[in-house]
Amino acid sequence: MPEEFSGIGFDSDSYLNYLLDKSSEPPFPPHGIPALSLLEEDRERQSLIYFVLRSVASLGSAADEASVERHRTWRRTALDRALRLYWWTNQGHPLPLPTWAEETVVHVRDHLRPAFPQVDDIEVVVTYDPRLYVRAHHATRQIRLSLVTRQLWHTIDLFLWNAVSVRQQLIGTTGSNAALPNPSYDSLLPFLLPLYRNVRWDQTPMMRVRSELAGGGAVNAARIQMTFMIAHEFAHLLLHEEGRSGPELEAEADRFAYDALFRNPAENVTIGDIWMAIRWLFEILAVEKLLAWRLAGEEGTFAVTGPPRQTLIHPFVRSAGPSSTDVVLGGAGLYVIQSIRRQLAASSAKAVRESAARWESTLTSEHAGRPTSHTLHMFPRPVPEA
Repeated sequence: MPEEFSGIGFDSDSYLNYLLDKSSEPPFPPHGIPALSLLEEDRERQSLIYFVLRSVASLGSAADEASVERHRTWRRTALDRALRLYWWTNQGHPLPLPTWAEETVVHVRDHLRPAFPQVDDIEVVVTYDPRLYVRAHHATRQIRLSLVTRQLWHTIDLFLWNAVSVRQQLIGTTGSNAALPNPSYDSLLPFLLPLYRNVRWDQTPMMRVRSELAGGGAVNAARIQMTFMIAHEFAHLLLHEEGRSGPELEAEADRFAYDALFRNPAENVTIGDIWMAIRWLFEILAVEKLLAWRLAGEEGTFAVTGPPRQTLIHPFVRSAGPSSTDVVLGGAGLYVIQSIRRQLAASSAKAVRESAARWESTLTSEHAGRPTSHTLHMFPRPVPEA
């Protein structure tokens, strides 16, 4: 049974090097660190960079006051680096790739190069766009991904891994028939609000880490999911002509990405890890699109990923499928995210929009209490930071 985590967990796949490695940190502006901008567009970019750098370190759900104070210091460092990185990009330099992207792109290119030598001509670019996407652009031979995509997927993966940890803890105290946590979609809503509402990224809450297993599992899951998406977009650039689209091409790109994942898995990544992360990914995509649908005032449901696409993974795991442990752990997280999707599907647009309005008011209020982080007995409760 995993013990509840009391320290600070670090996301080694993000921009940890920019915060700890002097040789990798952003250059220092010649006229000093810039102030927070009063211009809305500039402030949004500063906020977004800070959000990503801040999220590199997460408090444990059982963190003591010493850990909380260290985390305050960490956030001050993150703000310093964020403003410097913002200045650097304003000088015409591109946003640097985070660790996961650098290593993932190299890994995918190495796998594809024997069959597709032109893979090295494809550039991977990070954008400030506050939307979730990884997208191929034939005209520029680029794969563009938004800075927030991986960070929000990692946040949701951590939410699900926290659920896995809770269930393991319950099994240890009440036995194998322990019920799974069943959180509301309202538990995830504040983390996603900047995608849809007038909420800055630095105003979003911070997800705590329930256990070391949850922290490591979330990083691993997010890397697998991003590897799949990047390999999928490589397929569009290498196999498909510009302007073509359709379910057949998407299925071909999925199989291409699965081949890259399963034939040449990254170090310490198992078949079960891939199985778990990809099944979660399709549900995460469904939740995000359904949430956007409701907040736009639309009723009804739709199939984000139909059964044919979801089952394309099956041939790749038949020879060496996930272990029983992977099935149990992955199934616990899958149950939670599917439950959230079903709640959203059953909720009216009016109800979801009212919930979003409540959170927007809470997160943006100048008079709101802003503790450094948040926790509940079972799941971290979203409350803004100080």
